[in-house]
Amino acid sequence: MDPILAVLVVVVIVGALGWWLLRRRRPEPVEDEWVLPPESGAAPRRSVPQVLDRDALLNVDRALDPAKWDNSPDADGDGPGAEPPQVLDRDALRRRAAGDPDAGDAGDEGGTAR
Repeated sequence: MDPILAVLVVVVIVGALGWWLLRRRRPEPVEDEWVLPPESGAAPRRSVPQVLDRDALLNVDRALDPAKWDNSPDADGDGPGAEPPQVLDRDALRRRAAGDPDAGDAGDEGGTAR
């Protein structure tokens, strides 16, 4: 017999044996595992309302409400209209921490005052 054919037959037999063993080990799924509890004369319990149901996810209120915006100025005064520093290096950061409001401007390049 040709050696390639013999190897192919052995591979097929090992594959079929492995498939059979895996199928035999796996438990069969139970058809009807969950059963409703029997009805009793007691009043049905109120279910907790779902917070995220289909309507809440699909029909989101998208009305624009600018009253919820926070337009208060920042405490440090660097609001949206503030200019960014032109030069930002260690010296400029030290001057800014010391309280110099013009730290890092274009007229103050290289860390020396002119």
